[in-house]
Amino acid sequence: MPMTAILAIFLGLTEANKLKFGNSGSVKSESLEHISTNGNRVAVFVQAANPSLWGEMQSCVENVADAHMGPLDVLVSAIGGEAGEAFRSSLARSKHLNQRAGGTKVQVDVVENRGADIGQFLQQLQNLTEVPPTTPYDMVLKIHTKSDPKLRHWSLDSLCGSPSTVRHVMTRFARDTSLAMVGGKYMVLNWPFFDHHWVSGGAWHNTEIAAMRKAWPKISEGPMPSVFNFTIVANSFYWVRGDQLLRGDLLHAIPALLASMPLGYKTGSSAQTSHALERLIPTMIRSRGLKVEEA
Repeated sequence: MPMTAILAIFLGLTEANKLKFGNSGSVKSESLEHISTNGNRVAVFVQAANPSLWGEMQSCVENVADAHMGPLDVLVSAIGGEAGEAFRSSLARSKHLNQRAGGTKVQVDVVENRGADIGQFLQQLQNLTEVPPTTPYDMVLKIHTKSDPKLRHWSLDSLCGSPSTVRHVMTRFARDTSLAMVGGKYMVLNWPFFDHHWVSGGAWHNTEIAAMRKAWPKISEGPMPSVFNFTIVANSFYWVRGDQLLRGDLLHAIPALLASMPLGYKTGSSAQTSHALERLIPTMIRSRGLKVEEA
């Protein structure tokens, strides 16, 4: 059973109760007193393979811009120059971005359609001019034009569905220095979740673990993190601390990881390098003793 189908069943998203991005039903956790994070440098990485969904991506970006008064970079990947120019023009017209006191930098990269959103994200990271040990960002938000509308809306709504939602997530990071990554509501799944409930398919099917083991030597010569740290942020929408993402081990592995990813994307595929990284990136964070939590 494809991962998206499993998650749809788990979330119980029916036509009668489906969420709409940005509506008054935004997913919220318990109330937290806001702590200013305006001194942080924040980046939003958007993988916009499907131009028809650009409006939802820009709404998320604008909510971050309205919530965060400090420096903001917006980095967008596009498949093809025409789409890239359209995204750049749309962002340039946004009052939410061009009237910010904190300053906004926009970068649009035309990339190969390789390895789904993860492959595009790696190409974006590859294009950064600054790399560790001085990481350019305190906080990073990764979003993309996920084809499944229910899962896309659920993740966007819980991570950046409104300025107050963004402030809430940032406050969680400010209050808890051990919190390193926040995924969409219900999207953070730890081992052995689903393993005994779904005989075929699921987050930890043996083919997915085999893909992790195949990809790991491209990242490190050491042993792969323990199975007890296995974590997936399903669909790869998340907030993450910059120093936990933009690390030498992952950045140095990008050429080899991209070389192992096929061109194009087939909906419902599994056990590829992109799926391995969907698991390995949060797993690596947890193996450092840090937290990966849902919104």
